Amino acid sequence: LQEGKPLGFTILKFTITDADAPPNTSPFKFDILSGNEELAFRIVQQDGTLRTATKFDHKYRSEYILHIKATDNGNPPLSSDTWVTIIVIEESQFAPIITPLDVAVSSYLDDFPGGVVGRVHAMDEDPYDKLVYHIVSPHETLFTVDREDGTLFALAGLDVGIYDVNVSVSDGKFTSFTTVTVEVAVVTEDARKHSVAVRLNDVTPEDFLLTYRKGFHRGLRNILNVRTKDIEIISMQPTVEENIRKERSALQDLDVVFAVRKGNRGFYPPKLVRSKLKEKKETLEASLGLSVVKVCICVCIYR
Repeated sequence: LQEGKPLGFTILKFTITDADAPPNTSPFKFDILSGNEELAFRIVQQDGTLRTATKFDHKYRSEYILHIKATDNGNPPLSSDTWVTIIVIEESQFAPIITPLDVAVSSYLDDFPGGVVGRVHAMDEDPYDKLVYHIVSPHETLFTVDREDGTLFALAGLDVGIYDVNVSVSDGKFTSFTTVTVEVAVVTEDARKHSVAVRLNDVTPEDFLLTYRKGFHRGLRNILNVRTKDIEIISMQPTVEENIRKERSALQDLDVVFAVRKGNRGFYPPKLVRSKLKEKKETLEASLGLSVVKVCICVCIYR
């Protein structure tokens, strides 16, 4: 229990099971038999929640041991008891620190179905703080965030464009804010037809984005003699293939699907891109720091 909580703060909710049939079960009656001599706690009979009845100071007292009894509605009534140990910890001293986040979404033919687009990462130097995430205006109708882990969801029908999504993270005392930039770009049918897939060994989509994406762009740029902005990453998907060798079955490969623009004149032929990458595979691996399992012409099916 963190000190500084308001009176009536819910510490926990008791769960009771009773093998008897009504009316010999609920309503249950709760009693604190010992450990509450200072009347620092109370139990709400209606919902079985243990709540604070005073303000706490861990320097004055840091531990309470409560002896709790629950009695059923039977005739005669039966009861059982349990012990609750409450450790009082210091009030939050530090505000949450949020890691900046930029998200790029590829929307095929401007028909984005919605789903997870990223995760807001935050940390707090207070070891017991529980962080809670919220979407702050604007764009509450276009995005949602998981209150507990910061996973950011976009709703269906998101139009092409750039969105600045304001997110707050609170530890109950301090609140920090960040702006998540979500850029939605359209993947055209022409890009799909000219796509190539590079299969990378033992890497997740998250690790690729955070650690290896720049090296991937750099390697392609040098091999193909193109600009970084000419490389259009269409998707990153964990490999699903039944004939992966058994000795590698525990690893998770990643298929990175992309197309390469030829300036303003469309895209390079996928056979040409594949041929050059196979020829300079070692160069790409050196730039990436990952093993390239294979390079193939991608057959993407829209469903």
